[in-house]
Amino acid sequence: MALVTTPAVLLRAHDYGDSSRILRFYTRSYGLVSVVARGARGRSGKGVATLATFASGELIVYMKKNRELHNMKEFTCLTVRNEIATQ
Repeated sequence: MALVTTPAVLLRAHDYGDSSRILRFYTRSYGLVSVVARGARGRSGKGVATLATFASGELIVYMKKNRELHNMKEFTCLTVRNEIATQ
């Protein structure tokens, strides 16, 4: 399992289970990447519960070969593009 840091744009987010979210990012290096943010909707979540669509920043993710869903460690939001999401 490799720890990867890459710039990313959040394209979609939806709830998964009781406390997690599945996030779909676009990255320049890896293309479309789907990650699970475990515990993101909980009280002490990773701060992704309120992320807006098309937010861009640095994604840190544990990537495994031959997997479509990876584990997210952290996403640091640098830019929020609310004007795109509302159109």
